[in-house]
Amino acid sequence: MTLLRGLILLALLIQVAGAIAFYFAVKRVSRRRIPFLVMIWIVISLAPLLVPGPRRLPRAYVTLFAITVMVKLYDLAHEATNGRRPSPTRFLASLSNGFWLVTSHRPVESKLTRRANFLLLLGRAPMFGLALIAFFLVFHINWSAYPFLLEHTCKALIVYGLFVFGTNALAAGWRFIGLTGMDPFHHPAAARTPADFWRRWNRPAAAFFHEYVFRRAGGHRFPARATLAAFFFSAVVHEYLFAIVLGRAQGFQFAFFMINGCAAVATLGIRPTGWRAIPWIALTFTFALVTSVLFFASVNHVLPFYSRPLPGWIGAWDRWVSK
Repeated sequence: MTLLRGLILLALLIQVAGAIAFYFAVKRVSRRRIPFLVMIWIVISLAPLLVPGPRRLPRAYVTLFAITVMVKLYDLAHEATNGRRPSPTRFLASLSNGFWLVTSHRPVESKLTRRANFLLLLGRAPMFGLALIAFFLVFHINWSAYPFLLEHTCKALIVYGLFVFGTNALAAGWRFIGLTGMDPFHHPAAARTPADFWRRWNRPAAAFFHEYVFRRAGGHRFPARATLAAFFFSAVVHEYLFAIVLGRAQGFQFAFFMINGCAAVATLGIRPTGWRAIPWIALTFTFALVTSVLFFASVNHVLPFYSRPLPGWIGAWDRWVSK
């Protein structure tokens, strides 16, 4: 255990050291900024491999931190190009801030008072507590006698509740103590189309992909191309995460995000209103729930998510990739 903690700490120190090196070099290497950034990225992205492979959950934490740091460095490079650079203290403090990834876009939630954030925290914390209780109950059921779809639906809904209420409560507490951040989720269950769902889901990451991928791939002039580009890069990031954690690529994340990307493109211009919104909301949430099997297929290798093997072609693909 002591060795594991030491390796985790070493991996984190390498990532932070790489970030610091880029911070102080970003002014001096303006013409070679991107090549230098790529070099730092390589070091940071490989640092999680120091954590032993069988320790998948600690390696996942270190890899998530690596992704956050790499995103922060890209944002720093963009800010430096425009002649802006935070103080060393603010930059170091921002490295672990996953609630605010684009420095130039100050979250609308930053206008909330401490009292408002405290009330949000009080309202969200009990919901997270209920979701946590439900999590322990659902994951202690022996699902082997039930259909896979029922198990997936129950567990995915519980994880949805944990993510939405947990991270939003944490964001409110984050702002309450004076830090900057946005709510990661804005009522995704109320989304009327797949495109609307992804506008509401993981808003800090969505802001980053909108600023640095969507706009540069054509933006609102070529929305279909720009949207697919954003989903493609998101798929690459998630494939990297699970490939590092598992020691091999699976393809599940790429399939999940590109399927959802195509659905988002197909519904970009659809804005159902009135009673028509009801079936759209139901279909959108059902679509997200069903396709999330691909996402949780990767999670299942990090933590035992399902009680039985994956069904159909998903299981066959997984067994083939594992060979």
